[in-house]
Amino acid sequence: MAFLAHRKFVFSIISAFKFRHLKALFQIFLIIKSPLSFLYIYLTGKGTFPGVIKVKTPLGLIKISAYSYHDILTINEVFCRFDYKADNNDKIILDIGSNIGISALYFLTRSPLSYCYLYEPNPMCIERLRQNLEQFKKRYKLYEFAVSDFDGFVEFGTESTGRYGGIGLLRDDKINVECKSINGILENTLRGVEYIDILKIDTEGSELKTLLSISKNLLEKIRKIYIEDIITESIHEDLFFQKQYGTIYQLIKKS
Repeated sequence: MAFLAHRKFVFSIISAFKFRHLKALFQIFLIIKSPLSFLYIYLTGKGTFPGVIKVKTPLGLIKISAYSYHDILTINEVFCRFDYKADNNDKIILDIGSNIGISALYFLTRSPLSYCYLYEPNPMCIERLRQNLEQFKKRYKLYEFAVSDFDGFVEFGTESTGRYGGIGLLRDDKINVECKSINGILENTLRGVEYIDILKIDTEGSELKTLLSISKNLLEKIRKIYIEDIITESIHEDLFFQKQYGTIYQLIKKS
């Protein structure tokens, strides 16, 4: 029985993986201003960087500065594949691991009333994030530190694209950064708002540890959680409906 359950799980992951890529391919032609050019770069890895990708959103056409092929991957994942699916009801978003601001651009363009709290410790990514979010600078607040399950200072691995850095990772280089506890962050945010609509965590390896450290009374104030991880067991199943969407684990509040 355990073998069959495992095989069923693996099959569901493979199926979701295929479906989300087919959906993304279709969405590229609906959302990206120059879809064939974008698709060529995505499929071949050949492009001129930095470059500008124009994306259609509910708030109109926006421009995203892409600094490498890896940013093209992120644009596809966020805007076309809907890895962190949001709508105009999602107003308060915590984006942990904001990178160069692509996911924040997605959240901020779902509604003119959305507001993002962004967390990113890499100085290179922070500079690029500010440029990408220039037109939305009144609708986000940026915190320049890492987030995990503790307060302190940590070594943060970095590399040239900025996409794959993380706490304690062996990368091309490393920097010392301040780290804040997820519980402290949530408590501070909830002093000013009643609920958090989306908590997104993409920290290259420490996502599950961070999620599991969140106090239950704080979880009750979060409507949706997206983490970059593959998880085989339910988490807080009394509070959330749960689904694996490719490499994104989604928890959606039951009530």
